[in-house]
Amino acid sequence: WGRWSDKIGIRKPFVLVSFAGLAIGFGLMSFAPSLLVVLWIAVFVNVLWLSAISVSTPLALEESPKSEWTARIGSFNRLNAVGWTSGLVLGTLWMAWIGEPSGEKWGLSILYVLIAVICVGALALAYRWISEPRKHISDRRFQDVPIAAGGVIERFRFAPARLFHLIKPSRFFALMRGENTFGVPLTRYYYAIVICQTGFQAFFVSAPFFMNLELGLSASLVFAAFIAYQGASALVNPYVAKLTSRVRARHLQRIALG
Repeated sequence: WGRWSDKIGIRKPFVLVSFAGLAIGFGLMSFAPSLLVVLWIAVFVNVLWLSAISVSTPLALEESPKSEWTARIGSFNRLNAVGWTSGLVLGTLWMAWIGEPSGEKWGLSILYVLIAVICVGALALAYRWISEPRKHISDRRFQDVPIAAGGVIERFRFAPARLFHLIKPSRFFALMRGENTFGVPLTRYYYAIVICQTGFQAFFVSAPFFMNLELGLSASLVFAAFIAYQGASALVNPYVAKLTSRVRARHLQRIALG
């Protein structure tokens, strides 16, 4: 997605494709007859969701000087944290008031329809509010950006995803050795991200099942647990963003990964 956006020289349509894909995907998911169908729809949703991810950071930075990049990324991450937390609150209230009293399967199906409607609203707002940048950043590596503003707290959603489109299969082994345009330090950072994300996913993918099946928590309480987690992220993020202006991002990353 990132390479296509750079080649065509536009950003906004990729965001619109993403929201449209989310709306269609969640709408279909509400009527899925089996888990296998749900999984394939989830693949479709994630592929299109990444189209917006690939252009979101450039949209936030392209018309601002480098001196403002840290603040803009911090602001962007805070808005994302608010969005994630709001979604968790919606899921908690929905399952507690509607889903669980009427049956979780039916409640989730209707919730997917509601999410699809929200995505249609997001599509309309993106079409109305997002303007195409007058200039584009040609170098998408953003190595000068202190990624810690988003990476420390926002579980790396807004950092390495921007770089994946630069990794070509023919360059894989060179990249592993650090003999590439990224250099050895950034290559080592990739290793750290892979290890961190593996541990993160191993925990969080199974966490809802563990809380529901082993601890006996209801779906609404599982949502509530994630609200506490994401809420803490939203509260701490502004302070971390300020800290990056006084402390090197490299040091913050070492502390966070440690």
